[in-house]
Amino acid sequence: MAVDYDPHLRQLLLTTSERQPQAAHGRRVGVIARLRTPESEVPGLDVVVRAGTIVTARVDLDAVTEVRRHPDVLSLKRTHHYLPHDVVVHDAPPSVTAVPGPQCASEAGEATATDAPPWPWTGRGTVVGLLDWGFDVAHVDFVRPPAADGGDSGGSRFLSLWDQRGGRTPSSPPAYGYGRVLDTAMVNRALAQPNPYEFLDYDPAQSDPYGQGTHGTHTLGIACGNGRSGAPRSLAPDASILAVHLRADDTSPYDTLADSVRILEGVDWIFRTAGDRPVVLSMSLGRVGGPHDRTPLVVSALDALLEVPGRQIVCSAGNYFATAQHCSAQLAEGTPVEWGWTVEPPHAVDAEMEIWYPAADELTVELVAPDGTLAARLPPGAEGVVRDAGRVVVSGFHRRTDPGSGDHVVDLFLWPGAPQGTWRVRLLPGRIERGEVHGWIERAHRGRQSRFTAPDPLFTTNTLCNGARTLAVAAFDQRAPGEPPGGFSSAGPARDLRVKPDLAAPGVAITAARSSAPVDGRRVRDGVTTMSGTSMAAPHVAAAVAVLFEAAGRPLHSDEITDLLRSTARPSPAGRDRMGHGRLDVGAALARLAELERRAPAGDSATTGTPRTSRPQPDSANRTPDEATDDG
Repeated sequence: MAVDYDPHLRQLLLTTSERQPQAAHGRRVGVIARLRTPESEVPGLDVVVRAGTIVTARVDLDAVTEVRRHPDVLSLKRTHHYLPHDVVVHDAPPSVTAVPGPQCASEAGEATATDAPPWPWTGRGTVVGLLDWGFDVAHVDFVRPPAADGGDSGGSRFLSLWDQRGGRTPSSPPAYGYGRVLDTAMVNRALAQPNPYEFLDYDPAQSDPYGQGTHGTHTLGIACGNGRSGAPRSLAPDASILAVHLRADDTSPYDTLADSVRILEGVDWIFRTAGDRPVVLSMSLGRVGGPHDRTPLVVSALDALLEVPGRQIVCSAGNYFATAQHCSAQLAEGTPVEWGWTVEPPHAVDAEMEIWYPAADELTVELVAPDGTLAARLPPGAEGVVRDAGRVVVSGFHRRTDPGSGDHVVDLFLWPGAPQGTWRVRLLPGRIERGEVHGWIERAHRGRQSRFTAPDPLFTTNTLCNGARTLAVAAFDQRAPGEPPGGFSSAGPARDLRVKPDLAAPGVAITAARSSAPVDGRRVRDGVTTMSGTSMAAPHVAAAVAVLFEAAGRPLHSDEITDLLRSTARPSPAGRDRMGHGRLDVGAALARLAELERRAPAGDSATTGTPRTSRPQPDSANRTPDEATDDG
């Protein structure tokens, strides 16, 4: 049967029928769809969030084919898992802290690591939003200091936290119908308790099984920590906080997993909860598969949500430069190319490779097992399933003309029963006009990561960060001479050859808040820890955006913010593939903003010439199906 819709949906149908056939009927799954119009209503597609023509929704698994065939459904995608980027946790804080001089450069000169920034703005009146895992709402860095007269604490800086885990509860946000919202009043009541985590029934230690400190608390501390713990003060210590503790459809309390449907719903919730306040959202999470351009539905939806002024989204570029998860080739007619794909035990979940190539070309893909057996041959439009002793060990789908990018895609899956060792992927060119082909091996969240034997470190940015309006942030080592890229920091460009990442920020040995955890029978609180990764670089830029919002005194459009940060970034000898337009320079961005505001005619935006009026906000559905709470 021809592959007439998303290969990942076909893989989901196959895995469900093989592994859980009794659960297939009536199972609800999350999907993202592009509809013909923003108002389209499709029977069986229960919409939750609308971002222009892109929606998140729930659908019965056995109705997927019927929904996809509806004339108003232009594209239908399975939700994908996203994980926090792997980070390095250091044993002790380094001598250089989270806000080193180079990113605080100004016309007056560069600040040192211990200097306060040479400007008055601290993010006051703005909102910093994070989608992550394990927020320590009681950490002193996120609590306002006591009043000057020695009175009680000023209270929590959290406006709300949405813990997406679990089904419908009395405190579920109505438009989405799952999880719990912890608002400011509830958090403030918890702060007065001996054990605020028990009072809230929300403990960051649940997301910290190794006791290293949670990813979410650390990134939040970089973005807007006030330094009361002894950690370096962020650039936006007075910003208010909105946070989403992410989940996926199979999340247990200890998992740090998300999926694209709930990411979009979390972004929508943050923007709506922020209301008219300027909001910058930081996401240090990602995956590797996809076309690595602006066309995936989740990426396009993020761009659509940024059409409203006063919003920006900052994404980490990824830590995949040296992980051997990308390979590429320039094809010529009649000349086969072969890639090695190594799978090592433990091989607990499907290993997946996506291959993308231009619509103008024609390619047949063969998959050869480690023993030399031809396992699958996939010409355009074909699919293949290989069984051993009745169990599926290989599946593959070759889709013509993905409706987003317009290009062809091949998806290959090695199931847990597949032989270990090095598989060979043969690319057999037919008609070739353009010839470039790229392969990405998806991240493994259980077991060992499979890898290419001869990888290409370029084109390794996180799938989520390649949008037109979102900012992708690489990491540089602020401690080293010349401030080189972090050895892990992903490289661009995007597959459509746009410059990605957009810019770079400090991401090596960054000290910030550490989440609370029980140690030797007692609760250790208000600590700090030191981590490295592009996860640490992105919140620096988010803080810079909050400062720009405050300095502008108006809701800057995302295009204006992008122009300000790109045009003032300090060039890097490492080049655009590693560092984008250069290294973050907040002082220079503020100076340029001030200059442009002085020049701008009244009523016009300073950097783009667009009117300073708000644009219509995309609609969320006014209802959420009850089934959306039971879609796992």
